[in-house]
Amino acid sequence: MSALDYLNQLTKKLSSIRHRSGVVLNLNEEEQSLLLDRYIESQQFTAQQVAALGSTVKFKNNGLVLNYNQGQQLLGREVSMLVVDCHDGFDANSFTAALGALIGGGLVFIINFEALPDSNSKVWLDKHLQSWTRIDDVHSVCEILSAFEFSADTHFSFDEATDDQVNAINSIKRVLSGHRKRPLVINANRGRGKTASLGMAAIELMVEKRCHIIVTAPARKSIEPMFTHIASKFPQLSSSLHWVKQNKSDWQLSNGSTLSFMAPDDLLLNRPNADLLLVDEAAALPLSSLQAMVSLYHRCVFSTTIHGYEGCGRGFTLKFMAWLDEHRPGWKQIELTQPIRWNEHDPLELWLFNTFLLDADKEVASLSCLVNPEDVELVSVQKHELLANPNLFHDIFGLLVNAHYQTSPNDLTQVLDDETIDVIQIQSQGIMVGCLLLNFEGGLDDQTIMDIQLGKRRPKGQLAASYLANHLALSEPAQQHSARVMRIAISPSYQGQGIGSKTLHLLKAHLNKKVDFISVSFGATSDLVNFWGDAFQTVSLGTKRDTASGCYSVFMVCGLSEVSSEWVEQASNAFISNLQISLPFLYPHFDSQCLLSICRTLNRANNVDKSVEMPILVAHYARGGNSYESVLGALYVYLWNLLIHADVQISENTPCVLEKVLFNKSWHEVSHKYNLNGRKETELYIRQFLLSKLDGIR
Repeated sequence: MSALDYLNQLTKKLSSIRHRSGVVLNLNEEEQSLLLDRYIESQQFTAQQVAALGSTVKFKNNGLVLNYNQGQQLLGREVSMLVVDCHDGFDANSFTAALGALIGGGLVFIINFEALPDSNSKVWLDKHLQSWTRIDDVHSVCEILSAFEFSADTHFSFDEATDDQVNAINSIKRVLSGHRKRPLVINANRGRGKTASLGMAAIELMVEKRCHIIVTAPARKSIEPMFTHIASKFPQLSSSLHWVKQNKSDWQLSNGSTLSFMAPDDLLLNRPNADLLLVDEAAALPLSSLQAMVSLYHRCVFSTTIHGYEGCGRGFTLKFMAWLDEHRPGWKQIELTQPIRWNEHDPLELWLFNTFLLDADKEVASLSCLVNPEDVELVSVQKHELLANPNLFHDIFGLLVNAHYQTSPNDLTQVLDDETIDVIQIQSQGIMVGCLLLNFEGGLDDQTIMDIQLGKRRPKGQLAASYLANHLALSEPAQQHSARVMRIAISPSYQGQGIGSKTLHLLKAHLNKKVDFISVSFGATSDLVNFWGDAFQTVSLGTKRDTASGCYSVFMVCGLSEVSSEWVEQASNAFISNLQISLPFLYPHFDSQCLLSICRTLNRANNVDKSVEMPILVAHYARGGNSYESVLGALYVYLWNLLIHADVQISENTPCVLEKVLFNKSWHEVSHKYNLNGRKETELYIRQFLLSKLDGIR
């Protein structure tokens, strides 16, 4: 049969079961353009039903055409036909995002695949495209259509909420009407309508009775479907109520019910009252932030994507659930499995997960297994091994997906293609217990370094070299050769046994004589700083918080060669000197526990003098003399000396003291945060802290 007849028959059979499929066109430009236009005409698609990624595509019906890397712009849309043109390149994140807009019965076409430059990722993708229909001749196609299974008794209604969504809506409503301190966790793959479920539940609650709901998420854009469903469902629920306010962040009904969006960091900082807190894409937030939300709000719903184009949340889910088991034993969990745009067991979705290893984490065990850290060793993996052994790549990527929410399809192509990235297995007696990704940088010439420092250039793949040269005004980090730790992942089965710390020790030996120093950058939390601080020194702290996590980015290095030792020590000393001046101005919301952890890394790097002498002025204040204002300068210097030169043990009043003295927060803010009775009780905390140091109590 002709290619057009084949495509029409394929579409008819796919539509009957609401599945999707893919077709690779190996035709010349004129043939493929004519075939695509005739297919659109035969299916009577409107311009709104077709879309393309790639500059060479032109639809006769004026369908939407985006650049090859703009697939995220299709989020929230529904199309029946998608064309992916590889002429200008291929972006895995864009591609997988765009596929989410393709509805059941739809076809995705890949054209100009051979135009992609030769690479490992092209080989990998080509292997997986072998399962797609390939059309090389518009006049004749040989393909067995009966490979699809059909069910004449299946009925679909995609205009209404799925059974999973109905269950989710009822479960969300019970969080508000039921017992306090019983959070709900909603897990779902992308395209299951979890964000829409939040919106439908919210508007039902707002109509039924006056309530105040706060929704938070890493980005306002991610919850737009929620507000869309609120707006569309409201007219069905009430004819007597109307909207008093509808803007980007605040919606209010005439009965007094409100729904407000707040960024996670603002939420934790301002702590507004709410009857119900909804947290979307919770896996993108630090565990510490989620724990704080649970403690502050007794009626919470957390939803997150298990697998999607933007990353994976299963590793987060395991950690968060373990914490909930201990602190909120009555918590509930539900999982949405029914897709809303296509039917279950969709072959294109299964292909997508298999190709980009988005569900590789499913096979990462969570049962505890004992291992002796002394048996741990590092084993390098070559790129050709990943191509030749897909199971090995699957296992390695599964660890990365499990350990880090932001692991995305583009990471897979980067690992395969970037020759400066090394993949290392962490093994124990031949069993992989973790993995590392390293990026080799440095060796830049003087002119390039000067351009970096003057803000004229930012060379690709030189994150550490560029950052350190620019922010520290040092040439050595960019001149010397270094290895940046991109990711480290330990299997949940083997965590908590010292394998991570042993890995860092082995990594130093592995890279010795190969590079001058090792670097790492991450969102600063107390736990992470403590882990890296055993072997690394802090040299820089970013000045902008991540809007989702509220964390500042910390940069740490470990010198391996003699030539790196001098500038590392210089950078570390400059960092702490700058921090003492800039802390209350640039880092007003920095976590005091994290500050203590950073200072401990300095203690390990320097000789700690535990007998820091308290100035007589401060001692008198501790015993009740003087005023706080009269001793503030001496107290400020004394506390910094304690942090830098002594091993300060955390007591109940330590964070309170640090936030008042070093962060210069108001008496009201500090007393409110730590549930103290104004300035009087807060000063008592400060004096008790000082007396413990004066009396030698640790």
